[in-house]
Amino acid sequence: MYYEVMPDMYADFGVTDDPVPRPGLFMLGQPFTQALPEPVVFPVDNTDEHPPRGMEGISVPVWSGALLRCLQGAGVDNLQVFHATLRNDAGREWRDYFAVNVLGAVSCMAKSTEATKVAERPSGMQFAKVHKLVINPARAAGLELFRLAESPTLLLMHQRLFDVLQKNAPPDGWGLSARPVAEEPV
Repeated sequence: MYYEVMPDMYADFGVTDDPVPRPGLFMLGQPFTQALPEPVVFPVDNTDEHPPRGMEGISVPVWSGALLRCLQGAGVDNLQVFHATLRNDAGREWRDYFAVNVLGAVSCMAKSTEATKVAERPSGMQFAKVHKLVINPARAAGLELFRLAESPTLLLMHQRLFDVLQKNAPPDGWGLSARPVAEEPV
């Protein structure tokens, strides 16, 4: 079983802008060949009363060190990470964060997926707007964390990793939303 994971869709606070040029590059599932200036400073509207949680970001995934270490401890090694700092307008900073490029885009969307026709972004990247995702898990070839090639804004996580995160969640949770993904029988 897989889940579509994203920053908490009901969060009142978080990253307010993507400070990197061409943030869509974080959705291609390919490694960057040019370095980013580190730390990457992300503007946030968090406060001491409402600090950032484990999964933040808009186009660029921004993960806490704790979330990153938890996934790496579970065996995830298809990540390219860049040190990040989250900074609010008052100058308060949170430093144990990373901009994360998840490497790997897998074409595993099943024909029974409900999606609008494939569109093309100005960058030339093609994608499908997915309404009800169904995947063929055999095409994931054992990958446990990857982007969906047909709609690279979608980040998919295997049940095993999701269970690891649930077992090791901080008291306030990781700050992520997860939706189960339907699977085509193989």
